[in-house]
Amino acid sequence: DFIKVDGKPIRRQSKVYVIFNKPKGVITSAQDPEGRKTVTEFFKNIKQRIYPIGRLDYDTEGLLLLTNDGEFAHLLTHPKHHVPRTYLATVKGVPHGSLLDKLKNGIELDDGMTAPAEVEYQDVRPETNEAVVKITIYEGRNRQVRRMFDAIHHPVIKLKRIQFGPLQLSGIPRGKFRHLTPQEVNELRQEALKAGEAKSR
Repeated sequence: DFIKVDGKPIRRQSKVYVIFNKPKGVITSAQDPEGRKTVTEFFKNIKQRIYPIGRLDYDTEGLLLLTNDGEFAHLLTHPKHHVPRTYLATVKGVPHGSLLDKLKNGIELDDGMTAPAEVEYQDVRPETNEAVVKITIYEGRNRQVRRMFDAIHHPVIKLKRIQFGPLQLSGIPRGKFRHLTPQEVNELRQEALKAGEAKSR
């Protein structure tokens, strides 16, 4: 497709949708004034300029979506349409079940009460006094999962996002990416719209 700008035809930029397994120690932005590695450095072979949908902390690894479709990115990140995001959190100590219930029901943070979350044990490691907890949240606040575990005094040692809506990270090596299929893009749209409808009820 071509469109005209100042009377000159230019090619309409094709839409790109990417799922990326972000390594720890990478900034989720196009550039960093401190000179740290950024996610865009992994996509030099993609001609279009793509941007992260939401953020993953510098110390967090796992599933990150990138696109050049601003409408799609807005749909997935708008507070009305927040789709579920699932993480594996390795935490210090082994949280008592009653503490996990606090996370499930919503817990008070410095920016207000969190929405209810889905929380379950994945592994308990007595030899290192650690536990792995799977947690699904329905909001996108800054460093939310880390702050939730800080609030129950079991700080996060390692954090990995493994799922975003219906999309799972499995099969993508760390530091690698693949393009989403049209079906996956449509499923993400439907998930966001469904979440928005549920929230407005």
